[in-house]
Amino acid sequence: MPTIEMIMPDFDAIIEWAERLRAGFPLEEVAEAVAVEIWQQNMADRLAGVDKDGEQLEPIKPATVERRRRRGDGEGAPLDPNYSTSRVVTNFDYNLERLDPFTVAVNYGWKDMPWLQHHLDGTVPGTFGPRDIAGMTPDAKARAAATFAEKVQEALSGS
Repeated sequence: MPTIEMIMPDFDAIIEWAERLRAGFPLEEVAEAVAVEIWQQNMADRLAGVDKDGEQLEPIKPATVERRRRRGDGEGAPLDPNYSTSRVVTNFDYNLERLDPFTVAVNYGWKDMPWLQHHLDGTVPGTFGPRDIAGMTPDAKARAAATFAEKVQEALSGS
């Protein structure tokens, strides 16, 4: 019967290399840079009045325009009447969550805005259609991915 020679890798050396890489790799810094990019893109997308797909939000109704005028609100995009001081900008937040030694999750969303769900799915009949801003536009995804790649490259090159 023929024999098969199998060369086993040095698992101890591989584990030691991975631990050295993990110990010196700034995972939280990379995740923080991506989170900041997501936060900045949320503000840009809200000011531009686009949904998660990069499409213009459904315009506000004349009654809403009038109510904004009476309250002294601005004339910003739907969901963003007061531009950068509107709650869809100021209440957007993120946190980093360490899932395991090699993974950090970036969690993001709006705090203290339960009513926003009605805008996301358009569940108030006869008022407005969905204005789904929960998610990242294609441009925001591309920018976050570019930031991630840039920060990983910097970390690996020692810059």
